[in-house]
Amino acid sequence: MSTTHPWNITLPALKERICHCDPTNQKLLEAAWRLSGERGLSIAEFADSAGISSSTLSKIIAGTYVNPRNTSERYDLPANISETLHSWQTGIIERMPTNVTFVSTDTSRKVNFNCDLARESRTPVFMQGASHIGKTTALEKYADANPHNTYLITVTAGMGAKGLAIAIAEAMDIATNGSVDALTRRLRKELTRDKLLILDDFHVLTLSATPRGFLKCMELLRALYDADKCGMLFSTTDIDFGRISKEYKNALHQLLRRGIHRPHLGLAPLKKDVKAILAAHGLPWPAKTLQCEAYGQTYRPATILQDLAKQAGLKSITERLRYALKLAARNTESITWHHLCQAQALVASNDSIPTDDWND
Repeated sequence: MSTTHPWNITLPALKERICHCDPTNQKLLEAAWRLSGERGLSIAEFADSAGISSSTLSKIIAGTYVNPRNTSERYDLPANISETLHSWQTGIIERMPTNVTFVSTDTSRKVNFNCDLARESRTPVFMQGASHIGKTTALEKYADANPHNTYLITVTAGMGAKGLAIAIAEAMDIATNGSVDALTRRLRKELTRDKLLILDDFHVLTLSATPRGFLKCMELLRALYDADKCGMLFSTTDIDFGRISKEYKNALHQLLRRGIHRPHLGLAPLKKDVKAILAAHGLPWPAKTLQCEAYGQTYRPATILQDLAKQAGLKSITERLRYALKLAARNTESITWHHLCQAQALVASNDSIPTDDWND
């Protein structure tokens, strides 16, 4: 751990100072030390927030809470302070989520804005952004919040024009029997101007379709749009949007001419998005200098987050957060950066190739 802890003591030194205490009290004090380090709380500030004696806590940490007649006899944490600390920590734990939950972020709000824009402008909106920055989750939340006039279709490979028509009909709870023309006529009647049709992973339509098949899909969508100018939003990665715009320029021509809005959500998860998600789960943003030790390795949480965001995306961060919450709950502790670094170490260990033991 960092030697610049606001309590001016390292974790090994703290453990030595409190080794005479009851194991439960040792655990409480170590958890308090970790929390104070990550929130920048001095001993006095922590004691005040927890409702305990700052003087007594300072003496215990300094190793001077001793029998005045026999200074070699160190006192344990007083029962009243132990009980208060336990109640304080339990209160934090009870308020802590045990699973990663959806958090409104700048990116999710931009997704909502563009869904509303597509509906209100009654135009196709082509929304793009890097893989794993929260597009799909935000679209799902938007569709859940607007169930009566929003239809979310996740495109699958090989769907083709008929498969696409059937998927839209199923989302709208319309009969799916008959030819593509029959389905199109049914859909045109139901897709009124107040409705919004969302196609997530739009680029997947090109993966196994022939150029002619892709053109049929685009003509189906154009026919649905032209019926009553309903809103449409096409969500795709930035790389794939560039590819299909070039390779399928002619097939997309009609829809692209109708859709002037092409919002970009970014090339990586936004730092402020990650901050919001972590804060909602009890982890304030770490200082660049913060270091944590896990399984014999030293980590810098700020570096972990930056590397994961740029190299792997948001899911890689939220999965470690989920793991960290699990580790904290297992130890009956409020989550700290120590737990997330433990999660990082465990993921790295699981990814590593086992040592060849045939020569043992």
